[in-house]
Amino acid sequence: RAEYRVAMRDGKTHWIRSVAEPLRDEHGILNYYGYHIGITLEKQLELQAREAEAVAEASRQRVMQLTDSIPGAVYEFTRAGPGRYAAPFVSDGILSLVGVPRERVVEDFRNFLHTIHRADLPLLLQGIEDSATSRQPINVSVRVHHAQTGERRWVLAHAIPKPQADGQLIW
Repeated sequence: RAEYRVAMRDGKTHWIRSVAEPLRDEHGILNYYGYHIGITLEKQLELQAREAEAVAEASRQRVMQLTDSIPGAVYEFTRAGPGRYAAPFVSDGILSLVGVPRERVVEDFRNFLHTIHRADLPLLLQGIEDSATSRQPINVSVRVHHAQTGERRWVLAHAIPKPQADGQLIW
């Protein structure tokens, strides 16, 4: 199997895939049987996909740079149903805010919830559920216990819910 480019008389380049299998005939002579197929469109689509991935990665990096420069934490928070929460995006600011690296919060949202003061956790969770029901913004102040320094501080959680086509909410 081989893939290669062929320059055509009209100046255009076409991609070809050749596939062949060796087979000996009754006299012991080795022959190859196979086919050639044009794959120019496939190669163009692969190139477009790579270019789109590069643009998406550059955009992702730009968003990360912007959100990491903002004081506090920028996040995307999801609710797939009562008590089912996740944070698919969290800026680096979460580390200075609550002492938990962004990767751990993205991995499991409970890593963030564990920093909330016991007395304030029900208030935050009720705020999330109320926002989910009313489609109004969350606006709740809670105390957190910084996971690295042990410092107690107040944090304002403010987010606007956006319903998704699949029924999930994103704040």
